[in-house]
Amino acid sequence: MAHNFVAKSDIVGQVMLFRDIVKNRDTIKVDPAGVEYVNNIAKQIGIKMPVKEPGDSYTYKHVDEFIDMIMFGQSEFKAEFNIGNKNYSANKVAGTLNAYMALNTLSFNFLQGANQVILDNMSMVNEAIAGEFVTTKDLAWAKAEYWNNGAAISDIGKFAPETKMGKALEFFDGMTEFTDTEGNKIVGGKARKALSKDNLMFVQQAAEHELSATRMLALMKNLEGKLKDADGNVIMNEDGNPANLWDMLVVDKKGKMSVDPRVANFNKADFINLLQGLSRRTNQVKGNFDRSLLNRRWYGKLAMLFRNWMVPGIRRRYGHGGFTGSTLQIDEELGTVTQGMYISFYNLLAESYQKKQIPMTTYRTMTEMEKRNVKRTMVELSSLVSAFAIIAALSNLDDDEETYVSNFMLYQAKRYKMEILQWTPLVGTKEAFRILKSPTATARPVEQGIALIEQVMFREIPHIVGMPVDESKIYYQRKTGRYNKGDRKIRKKINDLVPVLRGLQKSQTPEEAAKWFGTLE
Repeated sequence: MAHNFVAKSDIVGQVMLFRDIVKNRDTIKVDPAGVEYVNNIAKQIGIKMPVKEPGDSYTYKHVDEFIDMIMFGQSEFKAEFNIGNKNYSANKVAGTLNAYMALNTLSFNFLQGANQVILDNMSMVNEAIAGEFVTTKDLAWAKAEYWNNGAAISDIGKFAPETKMGKALEFFDGMTEFTDTEGNKIVGGKARKALSKDNLMFVQQAAEHELSATRMLALMKNLEGKLKDADGNVIMNEDGNPANLWDMLVVDKKGKMSVDPRVANFNKADFINLLQGLSRRTNQVKGNFDRSLLNRRWYGKLAMLFRNWMVPGIRRRYGHGGFTGSTLQIDEELGTVTQGMYISFYNLLAESYQKKQIPMTTYRTMTEMEKRNVKRTMVELSSLVSAFAIIAALSNLDDDEETYVSNFMLYQAKRYKMEILQWTPLVGTKEAFRILKSPTATARPVEQGIALIEQVMFREIPHIVGMPVDESKIYYQRKTGRYNKGDRKIRKKINDLVPVLRGLQKSQTPEEAAKWFGTLE
């Protein structure tokens, strides 16, 4: 392969060495880089260089925490709070709230599941059109191959995958950390697996499986004609055509998968790094190795729930340097130089304006990396325009013309518009604040729980015992969403707190869910 990657095991060793260098750096008076020399020159021209305060740098602390988390398994900081002279674990409380919120939000929620499918697949279409890692032909072949292989459905409930697809996902860690540290996802009987709470979120799991598998297959297809033997000859498959990596995967009698030994120019670690690097670029941060250090703190767990897409999303569009550093970055895993795609697109428009020429003329002078970023931006903006068009068409339907399908499409278009628009400066600021207005996703069930208590204590109980209570506080006065006139409002407050039931009811009423995103503006 053309990319030069570093295996994660090697990276950890280098990081530990880097930690020692960073820690000892402040004790060196004069280093080979000439810090003393630079300080003297600065002093002569009247510039006062900043003096570091004693103590460890933030870089050292960051690296040190990373090593503690990955190498020594210290996944969280212990934190407790005291109520009534009894200590409670803040980590367990945060974990419980997050687990409940995930179940309540995602279980049997077909609206959210469909949105995940649309977003994830559009991100891969975006990459395919850019053509840097995969092409549109690669992606189309991958989709067909995935479904031709039955989506590895027969592996469900098995101790270990038996299909070629399932074995490949495990072999190349396509799902990112295929098992957890305790092995909870592969051990135990069928009854135990059937009772797992993860099964309640099967819609999201199916979407994730399809995306991960087709991403892996597309990258395998992209190696077609590039796999060579020790003599430098292109390896052919059984049909006499140039082989791709999928063709070169073999399974022995014991069920163990490997790459055909004839392939001399393929490195498994390289491919895994590329696969996972592309996963973060098009989806979200997954797995302990790349997990945010904020998740080690109980409040970080609450803040980062459902928000692992934020950092990759920002970096994909605006680069790694923020608003002050360089917009270029060498991505070791992807094996390429990257830049935020919006930055490249802005540079195109800015240079075209300065030189008073049409953007296409400027585009022809750009680097290949910049051209690909322009393509990515154009695909994303085109999809946004399409979402606006769908919303405009479906928002003006008469009541008798509305159907479940039309409302379902309207919801998906509105949500997609919000998900994409949030990244655009100024225009999408309102949408960004709509998503970020709550410091944590777990705030909603807490608010709903408080609302239920208030409904029971200050409305329902007084109403039952005969105290005067406004009927509009107890019963719906008109049809509202899935509730009819005369239905008790407490029903909704209870249903909103019951996992599965909430997902099913929300999926049945997409027209009500779409109202949350407002009207076309």
